[in-house]
Amino acid sequence: MTQRWGMVVFALVMAVLPFIPGMPPFWIVLLDNIGLAALVAMGLVLLTGVGGLTSLARPRSAASAPTPPRSSPPPTD
Repeated sequence: MTQRWGMVVFALVMAVLPFIPGMPPFWIVLLDNIGLAALVAMGLVLLTGVGGLTSLARPRSAASAPTPPRSSPPPTD
């Protein structure tokens, strides 16, 4: 329950900040950019998962894929 109160207080402080007289507009823009960057970072974390399982590399074609090893040597004539 205490975590919820902390979130509520944080949200109220962030909502009231732009209405404080004398607040520089730069601070508001900076907080907006920090919030947007946090949303992008959370989206990437959700996209890739904890272990980064999504590969952003170009997939290889089937022709360049390695051949599986043989289980026994080829027969000799």
